[in-house]
Amino acid sequence: MEVKDFGELIRELRTNNNYTYASLADKLELYSVNDIVVKKWEHNVAFPNLDEIYKLSEIFMIPSAELLASKQKSMEEGLKSIHVRFIRWLSFFLGFTIYGTIWFSRIIIFLTLVASFLFFMSCARKI
Repeated sequence: MEVKDFGELIRELRTNNNYTYASLADKLELYSVNDIVVKKWEHNVAFPNLDEIYKLSEIFMIPSAELLASKQKSMEEGLKSIHVRFIRWLSFFLGFTIYGTIWFSRIIIFLTLVASFLFFMSCARKI
């Protein structure tokens, strides 16, 4: 079974059932959900909590596990894209290739950890 993007899934379910953003928010009967929140869900800007997931599964009569899997996939893809953008941005400013930037970042992190360890060891000896 292929897991769909969460925003696409919600948009598809909402339009297939002829709900507007506001009517779906009203149907959920939760004070924390309004038409703007539903719109954010469809654009993967925000994601529903568990109570909202269960209400959505009841309204659209689909398993909540499908909604949760879709939410998880969309959140993971969002994190991957943030990391890729950061590495590209950093490689642009450093003038390195993307792979060079990745290795440079790893070296900097390693040296920072070693320096932190040595600093804490020297502080511990003074005590």
